[in-house]
Amino acid sequence: MTNIAFTYKREKKQENAISCRIKKSSRVFLYSLISTMLLLSSNWSLTNSNAQTDLDPAFQDSYWTDDNMISMSNTSTNDAVKKEVGPGEGTATLAVVLVNKARSDITAVKGYLSLPAGFKAIGVIPPDMGKNISDLSEYTVDSYDSIIKSGETFTLYFEMSVLKNANVGPYIASLDLIYSKVLETGQITVKNIAIPFRVTGKVVLDVVSEKYHLIPGSSNRVNITIKNKGTANASGVIVSVNESPSTSNSLSSSNSSFNANGEGIESVPLVNIGNNTYDIGIIPANRTAEINPLVYPSNSAGETVQNLDLEISYGDAYGNRKNSDQSVGHVISPKPPQS
Repeated sequence: MTNIAFTYKREKKQENAISCRIKKSSRVFLYSLISTMLLLSSNWSLTNSNAQTDLDPAFQDSYWTDDNMISMSNTSTNDAVKKEVGPGEGTATLAVVLVNKARSDITAVKGYLSLPAGFKAIGVIPPDMGKNISDLSEYTVDSYDSIIKSGETFTLYFEMSVLKNANVGPYIASLDLIYSKVLETGQITVKNIAIPFRVTGKVVLDVVSEKYHLIPGSSNRVNITIKNKGTANASGVIVSVNESPSTSNSLSSSNSSFNANGEGIESVPLVNIGNNTYDIGIIPANRTAEINPLVYPSNSAGETVQNLDLEISYGDAYGNRKNSDQSVGHVISPKPPQS
């Protein structure tokens, strides 16, 4: 009996040990299963989050241009040809520079730009092309079919008419985009991208002289007015005054002289004996500036028309340096008779 009881107790202990090991293994398996599920769930959430937060193309810059041929390749705004545009300009092209912020390459981009008041779209888009855009009332369209790599810029060119009721200053247009990701099916639509742009105004310079008749054989102070007839300020204006070669036009045939071969001898040009360069600075829109060069027409220049050439260097509405060549004509009075 003693041996039987001892054997029973030993078997009972073995059963309890086996049961304990089974329970421990079950707990380890359960913990491992839960950890695996949590890890998979975390990875799925991260992947899904990345998919939902992949960025769409974004606005980078806008400017007016005549050169929309560069739309065939990615270009930077540093190489772009920027144009001044003023109210009532008529047909004009607005370049909108966008950047691909997605991690993948994109292509087949179509842009629909809704215009604010003061601008009118040119042409009509078929209804099936514009069915996905926000506003069908006044919009213009362009497309870009090349592959755009992640981080690269691309430019859409929108033609429109700038009306007379547009003002110089900032505007906001709304852009809807439809595009595809390379190696993926389907299209992605992005609505209401804010596109800021400006009607820059234009610098239009003109010159006029207040003293047309000059006395030969003596110095004459000439008042020359430079007027900015445009709608944008001209900045950093510098005027250079030069005599115009071979500008003599005789007002009287009796004043012409001839050499032995019967060829006409030109009168001596008008000579600038004062300052050659005038640093004016800013000429605001619809305002004027004045320079006063001192000139000397020769005695032989009587009864002729002589020109002063003006080379005007200035900064336009974008701050780009421009040059304007102007000419002011002066009538040289007849030489007074000798006393």
